[in-house]
Amino acid sequence: LNIFDKFSPMISLLPDEVVSRIVAWADLNRIVKIQDPLTNILDLAEIFKRNSLEQGDEFVIIGHSLGGLLAGTIASRLNLSALAVNPPGIKSLRERLNVESDVNVYQSLTTIKMDRDPVSKIDSHLGSVNMLYCNFSPMGCHSPRAVLCELNKICQDERNRTLKIDCSVENFEG
Repeated sequence: LNIFDKFSPMISLLPDEVVSRIVAWADLNRIVKIQDPLTNILDLAEIFKRNSLEQGDEFVIIGHSLGGLLAGTIASRLNLSALAVNPPGIKSLRERLNVESDVNVYQSLTTIKMDRDPVSKIDSHLGSVNMLYCNFSPMGCHSPRAVLCELNKICQDERNRTLKIDCSVENFEG
């Protein structure tokens, strides 16, 4: 729908709730009566959450790209914290992913995205969004290694440790 909207801007004229319902209705799993694949992941996350709480630890879900979208979804549904790196936005998928309210996402999800990453430009983001500059190619900017390079450059390390990855532009081209 987002791509279609770039060529014929009609979707952006609809209220967010309507777009979310259209996306939920168009779910192939629902049409062919297949169990939602997210169910097993949610069950597993619930077990890890319980184990972490029993050990006095905090359970934080981290994911990149589609994994970041799933991390945000799981965190909002299980009242956890999540860090998503270069994920697509979640706004139009809320109803499809059974996210009950935007407030749950705002309270649980922190997103880091590179300014030239094409995947993170898909849909609108909810929660805390932190934009980083990227001088690599668009697909190079999608790499989680590019995010590590930029964070290392910005934040630096008090103990002067270095990354064991090559952060040169040539390493992220192609």
